[in-house]
Amino acid sequence: MVGLLQRHHWTPHSRFLDHEPAVPRNVDARQLYRTKGKPRYIFANRTDDRFNSDSSIDTPAIRQRILTDKPGEDLYLNSTVWKGAEHSPYQVSIQHKIANRRNPEKNTKDILPETQRRARIEVTITGSDTLNERDLTTLDDLGSVSFRKLTKPFLSFKIAEIEPLQHLLDDAQAQMRTRGVYGIELRNRARALEKRNEQKRAGQQLERNNDREGHGLQSWREMNDVAGKALDELQRRWKGFSWA
Repeated sequence: MVGLLQRHHWTPHSRFLDHEPAVPRNVDARQLYRTKGKPRYIFANRTDDRFNSDSSIDTPAIRQRILTDKPGEDLYLNSTVWKGAEHSPYQVSIQHKIANRRNPEKNTKDILPETQRRARIEVTITGSDTLNERDLTTLDDLGSVSFRKLTKPFLSFKIAEIEPLQHLLDDAQAQMRTRGVYGIELRNRARALEKRNEQKRAGQQLERNNDREGHGLQSWREMNDVAGKALDELQRRWKGFSWA
């Protein structure tokens, strides 16, 4: 389940960039594995551009980052995948929950037995303006909002549609192992843009520009249905809550 969440979670890149972070790169998908020290980006910096987001495919240096021939690094258990900048209006974390009561100052934690370890995905929405837009001003308001609408589109899952060409299938399999649909979508878009640029340089008729977020992905209906039902149950519980 941890692997499914890591590889199939999807949120449009623009939603993390809406608030115009000082460093757009900080919104990109990255994994924190405790024994590795600092977060490791899903697409490592292979170019001189350490500022722009993975989604800035109009930038040649970013396309070079996205279309690298080097395989991505393994996705680990006992790790957290982050999307969205720290302290931004929206952030998503995908976790392998193996411990409770963590105390960083004392460096202590309660390790959970194998039967209680679980996958967890969290959507954090913060900031008064952001919350007001969703009709949230007090805790009591959580009892009157739709949790499905509240988390859309930050809690959704996708699967990839791949053209039946062997080199594309091989690349998609490699991307799914280390980068998931996050990597497949970006490579689809970057590859299509490179092809149009080659046609332009050759004086050929350009293919239609159908670039869009989510290119080559479709909804994983079954997984989204499971998540939706879980949100409905959480909403049902909050309906009975009153701060008074």
